[in-house]
Amino acid sequence: MNCLVIIPARSGSKRIKNKNIKLFQKKPIISIVIKKLKKMKIFKDIYVSTDDIKIKKISEKSGAVVPFIRSKKLSNDKISSREVIVDMINFLEKKKVKFDHILSVYPTSIFINKRLIHHAFKLFEKNPNKFIFGAIPFHSSLERSFKLKKNKIYKPMKKKYLNKNSNDIEPSFYDSGQFYLAKKDNFKKKLSVFKKGNVAIIFKKNQCVDINDQDDWNLANKIYQNKS
Repeated sequence: MNCLVIIPARSGSKRIKNKNIKLFQKKPIISIVIKKLKKMKIFKDIYVSTDDIKIKKISEKSGAVVPFIRSKKLSNDKISSREVIVDMINFLEKKKVKFDHILSVYPTSIFINKRLIHHAFKLFEKNPNKFIFGAIPFHSSLERSFKLKKNKIYKPMKKKYLNKNSNDIEPSFYDSGQFYLAKKDNFKKKLSVFKKGNVAIIFKKNQCVDINDQDDWNLANKIYQNKS
């Protein structure tokens, strides 16, 4: 498969300072991810899109290619990862780089591994026009949720779920925040990853963490240590 990796890694993370290069197991977390991908030896190249010189240096030292510093226009927290990926695709196409597929990986995707990616490729071969991504099950049923404001319920649970056993409710899932595999044109067309028919690889509970805040970071560290 003529596939390359694009890692969107901007600076300025708010909930975890310098998240993409924060030391995880005594190494910059993006470095762990890049080296894992390099070790697989199945990708044409690994590209990092960043607005930060320090991230650029660490990424290049780890074996990735950082062909340019991303513009400020595409580096604020309102810009989607999709826009960043398409920006890199357009740059590479102008440079006449030949590729058909993209594996987009987040710089904190430490739970990615060769077996997982091979599984994703096999699913992609059967579903070539779809996105392949990771999903994590919610620990509790969303249908039995309610909203609180100042510790008081202001949006109650729906009545039809009040006396329903949680085992009888269809499970819900959320994005694992690890990877997205698709044809490059599906990224360019801005097709939704979460559109009906796209294919998810399900992580078991406590097998993967989408790292967004310090609690996530601590949990990821604990799970990673147990896996090592």
